[in-house]
Amino acid sequence: METIQTIDIATPITKTVLEVFDMMLGLKIEPAEASFESELTEKRIVGSVNMAGVVSGVVSIHVNYDFAVFMASSMLGSTPEETGESEVKDVMSELVNIVGGNVKSFLNDSGLTCVLSTPSITYGTDFIIETLNVEKYEKCLFAKDAHPLMVEAGLRFHGDQGSDAAAIAAARPPIDIERINALDISVMLSDFVPTVFETMLSLKVSQAGAVYQSELEGLKIVGGVSFAGDVMGVVTIHVDFVFAQKMAKSMMGMADEETASESDVRDVIGELGNIIGGKLKSYFTDAGLICELSTPSITRGKDFHVETLNLHRYERLAFQHQDSYFFLEAGVKFAENLNIRAKQEKEIAYEVIPDIPEQPREPTPTTAETADAPTDRKGEQAPPEPAGHTEQQPTRLGDIFFDGKTSLAEKFPDLERTLQMPTELNIDLLMDVPLEVSVEIGRKRIQIRDLLKLREKSLVELNALAEDPVNILVNNRLIAKGVVMVEGGKYGIKVIEILSRMDRIRSLQLD
Repeated sequence: METIQTIDIATPITKTVLEVFDMMLGLKIEPAEASFESELTEKRIVGSVNMAGVVSGVVSIHVNYDFAVFMASSMLGSTPEETGESEVKDVMSELVNIVGGNVKSFLNDSGLTCVLSTPSITYGTDFIIETLNVEKYEKCLFAKDAHPLMVEAGLRFHGDQGSDAAAIAAARPPIDIERINALDISVMLSDFVPTVFETMLSLKVSQAGAVYQSELEGLKIVGGVSFAGDVMGVVTIHVDFVFAQKMAKSMMGMADEETASESDVRDVIGELGNIIGGKLKSYFTDAGLICELSTPSITRGKDFHVETLNLHRYERLAFQHQDSYFFLEAGVKFAENLNIRAKQEKEIAYEVIPDIPEQPREPTPTTAETADAPTDRKGEQAPPEPAGHTEQQPTRLGDIFFDGKTSLAEKFPDLERTLQMPTELNIDLLMDVPLEVSVEIGRKRIQIRDLLKLREKSLVELNALAEDPVNILVNNRLIAKGVVMVEGGKYGIKVIEILSRMDRIRSLQLD
């Protein structure tokens, strides 16, 4: 069996990237020199997929955002102007899923078993991504004209678990669907996180019902771990750099005047993500699901967003320690064969309040102005306002107690909110474009010699059953599925499912 040190993962990565770009995007991409990494500009996007098991780690694809738009438009058959941000994220997610899937298959074939998490997307203009505690690291660079593409892979070996696989499977409890459906992630984390902070960091934190907009901005560090197996997903903790320093010093018993190193801060944030993720993992494994945790990763910078796509459940909570805030995200996706109930909407357990600038105080009146000052009923000048008088300062909404349950609209009925409505699109010019609609009831791959044997009344067996849905194609592109209907002696097709662009792309994936 190969070891993590001797295994060659650069070769399968290179082979997969070249094939994917050629077959799925119709683009020729070539390996590039290491110096080409400098062509990655500020505005970029990274697709990542984590793996867990005997080997854990991450595979990620880095490209400039404008090239990502070009890649997505090539894959979807649209123009860059027609390609939206959500489509760019979907294509990046699909590409890294294919590359990561091929790395996983290569590792499994080498005896290093692992499973994949659901992909995540990081995008912005200022960020660095690091995977902690990896033992093997590979970086592969590619180029399409002047556009760079970088694939990173970091792996860690966790020992030979194969001998215990049978015992683990035998000890695994039956899957308890009711318990999984009953899980309230928000309630679990709102109880567990304060306990972790008080026990490990000696810091008292509480759940925050509202935060200022400015708390979501500026320098920050995000630590995360991913789930893989029957349940996939991610747990991330978002902290600003000042509070991250305080957390690290508290956990390591350092004095206030001391400064924790960057590696210490990363380790503390990563370990907290590992502990909180481990709490959810224990719940799922106790309910009978296979669930593995990846090695932690750290993203830091001042302008970036981290997003995990296609989750069944998503929770985001805010916590507060004195004047410092931090955020916790947890999202999971269950294997389709489990038929576990999904929640379509994201659950955000706090209000975001705009920062209201304080009005400047009136200048201190001069002697001449004092003569015109207002007088009381006795004709004497009114005394000056006492020091600290705040009548001129508007009350900030965040200074009012929020319990996390009552919305701003209920507390402030007159508070106006403006929603930006999408612009209407005029597609009248497309209405008269003719399209060819065809129906495919099945397929059959045969060799040339069998094709030459076909005669009238020859029987060709298809790969579909009689009751299977038929494929509906427009201009030879799969867009829907349907069932055959017969009415009045005429055939028709009843549409039962409309496929998204990404579903059509997935049918073209490499084996």
